[in-house]
Amino acid sequence: MVVMPEEVYLQINLESQQEEDSLRTIDVFGVPSERSKSGEYEVSEQIYGFFELFVAKELFKTNRTLSQYSFESVKIWLYDTRESREAQGYTVPSADLETIRISSEVKDSELKYISVLDAGLTETQRPTWETGCKELLTPLFQRFISPEEPPAILHEFLQMRLGVKLANKLDLYFNMRKNMCFDALIVQAK
Repeated sequence: MVVMPEEVYLQINLESQQEEDSLRTIDVFGVPSERSKSGEYEVSEQIYGFFELFVAKELFKTNRTLSQYSFESVKIWLYDTRESREAQGYTVPSADLETIRISSEVKDSELKYISVLDAGLTETQRPTWETGCKELLTPLFQRFISPEEPPAILHEFLQMRLGVKLANKLDLYFNMRKNMCFDALIVQAK
């Protein structure tokens, strides 16, 4: 009998390094983990770096440019639309009638849509918040375009120019975008 390893999903907290940022924290739920040598589950440095580079930096930067609405915190649940909510492996909030659904207009994005949970705002506050959500989150679709396999000569060139360690990190992020465990996000933005 073969025993399959248990999949454990964790939460990571990404914090802004800019003191002037109103958006201070981004929490990401459903991040795949691995078992460390001590037996504890943890998020690898590479996966943490992936979310820091492709999600957090983009959201912190975009939030600084929003003119009408400024967010303070964002919670993101990774969601695989090929699985039921119960099969995700962790608790995922439910959408309701007030949830905003932002569909990708980026042809090759691996991220298909983003659902933004209702923030409990009044009718007069909601339009500005909704516009802010779309402005904040829409750039993420560009970050999840799965690039084509780079030619081997390009990889060798990158190793020579950037060094082996950085070139390997770029390869890792390329593979992570190509093999993502999610294709949608459920977001709570306040």
